[in-house]
Amino acid sequence: MAVILGVWLLKHYTSDPVAYMLGTEKIALIKIDRDLRLADAMAGDGPLLRWLAGVKEPPQVRQEALEVFHQLAEGNALTAKGLEAYAVITAKQNDLTLRETLERILPELVLANFIKAAQILTPEQAAWWHAEVVNLRKSQTFTEGPWMAAYELDNLRLKKRALAARSMTFFLGLIGLIFVPGVLIRLKEGLSKKAHCYGNAWPLALGLMVLSSSISCAKSSMEYTSWLLLGLIRSTPRTE
Repeated sequence: MAVILGVWLLKHYTSDPVAYMLGTEKIALIKIDRDLRLADAMAGDGPLLRWLAGVKEPPQVRQEALEVFHQLAEGNALTAKGLEAYAVITAKQNDLTLRETLERILPELVLANFIKAAQILTPEQAAWWHAEVVNLRKSQTFTEGPWMAAYELDNLRLKKRALAARSMTFFLGLIGLIFVPGVLIRLKEGLSKKAHCYGNAWPLALGLMVLSSSISCAKSSMEYTSWLLLGLIRSTPRTE
């Protein structure tokens, strides 16, 4: 464990902070799309329900997304797809005219491809920024009624899944509290005994540092895994 901790510390504190792995932008876009859709879907819900689902206010979510895009740009990891999302979020966050903002930020060819994609994508395939373009073109036939209704229904399903997942997490946490008294008793007994094996020979400060570092490693691994799972969920065609 000490060797693993050393490797993690070396990688965490000596790696280039602006060098991103291949596919980082794709994962970031999936996460940003999910957060924006959830924020809009729960905009009318109370603070307690939003807190239970881990959802912030839409302006705060958009601002955090813009900060992510700035970091990707600094690391030369921002492609045309990321630029499309950045342009739409910028217009929404700053109350700018969407069409003018798209024309100002996006190159002509990128803008044409983006508008075309928004026309042909199904509601289940479209991201939050595609839906904003659809809203802009409500006068067009393909955007009337059914498209936005299906998109909002997909957001509602996402909201229900988020609430179910977070509720299960809290439920498991409450179950874990049952074992806290026993753990504290065992900890008290362990501190009062003399060291008689390798684990007990560790100083308390070292043990706590190893424990906290292990928790940090586990949290980072869980977040990365959740992003990958979200990517699989969003990329898998729905049959509903």
